[in-house]
Amino acid sequence: ALEVVESATLAAAGRGFARSPRLGVLTSCLVGLGPGVSFGAIVALPSLGRRMEALRGVCDSLGVRVRQLLGHTAPAGQGDRAMFEVVCVGGQESHPADLPPWLSTALRVLLRIDQQLEDGAEVSFDVEPLRTIESLSSPPPAASAASRATAAPAPTPSHAPAAAAVPAALPDELRLPALDAPFDFAADAVTEVRLRGRRNIEGFRLPAAMVADERAEVERLVSCALWDFAGELEGDYHPLSFMGAAETEAAEAVGVRMPAPSASTAHDWPEARGVFLAHSGRLAAWVNEEEHLSLWSLQPGANVRAALLRLRAADALVEDAVCRAGWRVAARLGDMRSGTRLELGVALPLLAAQPNFDAFCTSAGMQVRRQGRRCWLSPVVEGRGDAVLEQVEAAQSGLRQLVDLEARLSKGEQVG
Repeated sequence: ALEVVESATLAAAGRGFARSPRLGVLTSCLVGLGPGVSFGAIVALPSLGRRMEALRGVCDSLGVRVRQLLGHTAPAGQGDRAMFEVVCVGGQESHPADLPPWLSTALRVLLRIDQQLEDGAEVSFDVEPLRTIESLSSPPPAASAASRATAAPAPTPSHAPAAAAVPAALPDELRLPALDAPFDFAADAVTEVRLRGRRNIEGFRLPAAMVADERAEVERLVSCALWDFAGELEGDYHPLSFMGAAETEAAEAVGVRMPAPSASTAHDWPEARGVFLAHSGRLAAWVNEEEHLSLWSLQPGANVRAALLRLRAADALVEDAVCRAGWRVAARLGDMRSGTRLELGVALPLLAAQPNFDAFCTSAGMQVRRQGRRCWLSPVVEGRGDAVLEQVEAAQSGLRQLVDLEARLSKGEQVG
């Protein structure tokens, strides 16, 4: 049966799954953002599965991930057994051809331990990490010489715990004084700076495609990390299912919208979703909305650097906690090019009252969003518009045009 796993995962494109009487359904799918390809098998572990702590420890050593499939039935003839999905996820540098033998060897170890437990034999749960097993160094039989020539060595587990994510040195853009007061020419107009960063955990699908237990596991990982915040970042996590009017008002007070379920996010709404609010009012987060985690750093005034430092600090703490739990965040924010968005809270009362205010903003290269009495502007940046510096420069240009129009209106001039 294990040969079925290895041969099926190395088969030609178009064979995305296979079934084995012993292992169940073999899966291979792209998950998350950036992790590459994952290979997994759904397997019955009747004895080892009753020792979840030991099972997770063995899988951590083997470099694979495991989760119990709630409501998943065992293949015919196996009775009512708990089923588990064991997954091997490729990293940024790994080659897909390295993953099937990795998964196959891990399954052999798990099934051997499960059989020993079933036989009543004495079992040691201390297993050797797979990166030292010689069987992984030989190419799988179905891989061609050409593919092995370009393949990376057998990967270390992509989710292995890493060192703390806080960098020893800040990137150059954080040292630039221009980020301290980039909108000093419009000090009265810019009331708040808000930066939003989006993150996903490798090995999990995006929320719109998740099953219930998968979404709950992401919520557990992220909310545990958020609960550990201290100082300015300390706050409370509010599951969406239990949020009342007071929590909703607190979220909206700091500019975090409370979206209604859409066609892409309505599955199992609002289960395993929630909002984190820092007591300082300077940080907020959404869990399992469109991404696994959306972080907002909120800074009164126009100090972009302070907002950026806070966002990076919160992101590093989340990444470190996720790594210590045995997983890995798909893309490091680092220099803030990973889905980071700049928004400016502005006060342009005369211009905002004009019927063609949206058209003025579009002409200035800015997107506008109204939230109650608040008005938020985001720069439209061509190409890779994630870098904060690029967005600040675009916002400076667009905001100068809008501030000039506001000044003309204050003098009684007509604009159009």
